[in-house]
Amino acid sequence: MYKYRFSLFTATYNRADQLLELSKCIDRQTYQGSFEWVIVSDGSTDHTAEVVASIKASSRIPIVFVDYRVNRGKHHAWKSALEVFQGRYVITCDDDDPISADMLQVFDHYWQELEQLPDYERYWEVRARAQYEDGRLVGPVLPQPYLDSDYNELTFQRKQGCEMVGCRKLEVLKKEAAVPAHFYFEESCSNFPEGVRWSRAARIYKTRFVPDVVRTYVIGHDSLCYQRAKMPRTSRKNYNSLVNALYAINEQGDLLRRYDFINYLKTILHLSYSSVRVKEHIVGYINRPLDRFLAIVAYCPAYLLYLAKR
Repeated sequence: MYKYRFSLFTATYNRADQLLELSKCIDRQTYQGSFEWVIVSDGSTDHTAEVVASIKASSRIPIVFVDYRVNRGKHHAWKSALEVFQGRYVITCDDDDPISADMLQVFDHYWQELEQLPDYERYWEVRARAQYEDGRLVGPVLPQPYLDSDYNELTFQRKQGCEMVGCRKLEVLKKEAAVPAHFYFEESCSNFPEGVRWSRAARIYKTRFVPDVVRTYVIGHDSLCYQRAKMPRTSRKNYNSLVNALYAINEQGDLLRRYDFINYLKTILHLSYSSVRVKEHIVGYINRPLDRFLAIVAYCPAYLLYLAKR
């Protein structure tokens, strides 16, 4: 059914030089099994295509390159990649963050352990850790040697959610954790919130959280985080914010109310504020009567906040 054990996935946009550096990390992998690298260029206008061609020419692993001429957003990159993945497990590799030489070896070790369990089908991902360039761990320390839990429990109940590196079953990514075929305000957005996808899968499956560090987050002038922080807010970013809040209330509202009521109220306010900012009526898109009522109540303070920030 699967041609490779792993598929590495990189969505990239005008980051040819970083892509070249990432290729060096991938070439240094100590894992001796089979894997592929799927790269989706989301409307890049730099020399990404030429760089990928040079990488493919010298690479020891199969590389699939999908090159779109129009920037459509990461959710479209995910949809395209899911059509071509041939690995059993999928790992996202951001083009600006180095990965450890043993990353695939680490994930292979834990999946081999899980594959021996009678309840293997209950698991859908293994999540490993990331560190900053100075060696500090991203997020809190979790129980050793690993923690069997799920995204919802860790994020909402334990309040220990943090950036981690997921290695996920392809079959679940195509079903329970798939990018929706259509979602609210899709044409105005540049992304669908991935946390909603992971939350959907967590309603059904478990995750093994492991202490191994397999990625380094680079914060600097060339990092995506830094660029986003400096970018002026555009219409697409405003709609992303609206969709994030809307789906958080619709799909995770029960968890927020149960475990983090203050954040639930903040999300309601943020939803109303985002709707004012993009001039959209969103009450009809909210599923639960209580959430709709609170969004209406929050409209006035949200509008006043909008006026104050203009």
